[in-house]
Amino acid sequence: MIVKVLLTCVGGGLVPQMITLFRKSKRYHLDIVGTDISKNAVGKKFCDQFFVVPKGSSSHYVKKIEFIVKKEKIDLIIPTSDEEAVALAAKRKVFEKIGAKLACTDIATLRILRDKSKTFQYMEKAGIKMPKWYCAKNLGEIKKYGKKMVEEYGEVVIKPAIERGGRGVTIISEQTKRKKKNTDRVSFYTSYNEFSKKLPSSKFSFPSIVMEKLQDPVFDVDMLAWKGDPVSIVARRRLNPIYPNLGHLIVQNKELTKLAKKIISIFNLSWLYDCDVMFSKNKVPHVIEINPRQSGSVAVSLAAGLPLLENVVALSLGQKIKNRNITAEKKIKLSTSLKALNR
Repeated sequence: MIVKVLLTCVGGGLVPQMITLFRKSKRYHLDIVGTDISKNAVGKKFCDQFFVVPKGSSSHYVKKIEFIVKKEKIDLIIPTSDEEAVALAAKRKVFEKIGAKLACTDIATLRILRDKSKTFQYMEKAGIKMPKWYCAKNLGEIKKYGKKMVEEYGEVVIKPAIERGGRGVTIISEQTKRKKKNTDRVSFYTSYNEFSKKLPSSKFSFPSIVMEKLQDPVFDVDMLAWKGDPVSIVARRRLNPIYPNLGHLIVQNKELTKLAKKIISIFNLSWLYDCDVMFSKNKVPHVIEINPRQSGSVAVSLAAGLPLLENVVALSLGQKIKNRNITAEKKIKLSTSLKALNR
């Protein structure tokens, strides 16, 4: 059976691996159309057709996607960035009228998931245990809440409420004797005083989340769902807490599975999503964010043997899911696995 799939944002680092593994489907012959804001997107050459599009936040974005869907006779649209998922969900009827399914939930839910402060509030009201956190609306509140959290816990994390890819994170830890090296995603400070001296020159976006620092490692949890019920849940422990593309260990963890089922239920999710989870010092799992689209490292679960994207296609066609779970722990490092796939 031939299915024409549009994948957005094909510039992600693991997109070549994702598409290569997606094409291994034994149920469907996949015709993949990719889009990205860059003409040099790394996934371009792995697609059957490729189009450059405006940013998801552009007023011209939806019109461009509508043109592509009509031209290529797309059956299924899978948005893989936050902004694109929100933009497309807001115009869902446009695509349904021309025969294309959109693999993301309703716009109201996506707007909650895109904003960590709204997500945290929603989960708290639903009875999900959250870490200690505050929503800072300006620099003064970052100072106030940051100092309060360091005094109480000796550590604090500050991050944008609306941002993808784990960018713009600040960590202050007075329990760290040796300062960690700053990265393109995270800035480290060993004391609140050190942080406060550099605060006037720091750039923060608002609102910002000021929260309790949780314990490494970080877990990415893939959640495939349909109408509030779980279809597949895969927990992956990052080998590097900051850079998920550097590899994962697939784990079997009842607490993470239980938490994912609650998330799927309270948000009444359908389609494929990803949440990031860390544990507190008391060994309690806490959600640090839920992405309103699939994980940028979803290829890891595909490489481990679970055809999540094939199953997304099956859901779009109203067909049964044949493979739902990964039952064994597996270590996957896709930075080297693509060569093996091409042998």
